[in-house]
Amino acid sequence: GTPENIFFWTPGQLVIADAVSINFMFFDAFYSTGKTVLLKYRARNLDRKKKKCEKSGESFGKIYYFINTCNKDLRIKMPFTMMIEYEFEKQNLDVIVKQTNLSLGYDSIQQFIEKNNIGVNDHICFDEAICFEKDKFEIALVELKKCVASLWLAMGATNSDNMFYPIILDNGFQCSTLDYPLRNPKEIAKYATKSVHDEENILLPLLRQPIDIEAGSNMTSGCLFVNSRTFPSFSGALNAALDELLPMPFS
Repeated sequence: GTPENIFFWTPGQLVIADAVSINFMFFDAFYSTGKTVLLKYRARNLDRKKKKCEKSGESFGKIYYFINTCNKDLRIKMPFTMMIEYEFEKQNLDVIVKQTNLSLGYDSIQQFIEKNNIGVNDHICFDEAICFEKDKFEIALVELKKCVASLWLAMGATNSDNMFYPIILDNGFQCSTLDYPLRNPKEIAKYATKSVHDEENILLPLLRQPIDIEAGSNMTSGCLFVNSRTFPSFSGALNAALDELLPMPFS
């Protein structure tokens, strides 16, 4: 209930932000609903606790912020990773930011723990996790939970429309509800929610939790341009989008 929370969080985020000391949290909300914002808030909270403990001579584990990537070469940093690193460095946070290509349910949790020198007193914020097989993913997630002092995990994609909640709740995780689109205006949010359920995308690992677009009465409608061409690279798609947007008066 601090003033900065009241003014800058959605109702769903505020509930979680005020319960930031919960050690095990799971997010599978739709894109642009504030999952990463909450992970960063958790990391900052852990950093404050660590500095307080160290000041009083108490020990506190390491704090990790993992960003999942499909890139096999982890030395190639994604722009998102560099943004997180810059933000944490600017705030003087003692948080270890690392990229990983851990596939929960397929890769060895023990090897992941050993490779990253993670101890039972350490804390993990894990962003953009991908689920390819629900049962295996849940088992791996519970195994990872047992290896650390705390774990906040946000999904990036899943090929399962089934809720994760029953098994994950039974194993000590809190599961949040975030249904307010933050980054995207209404027209883009509507198109995104429709697209993930289209026949050509139904087998792809995507997030499909519902969002409440109409609740955002103060949201701008925005402008949506749909290009049906297929591009061989992200840069090609970006350049094509810029070609359409730059002549527009609002750009």
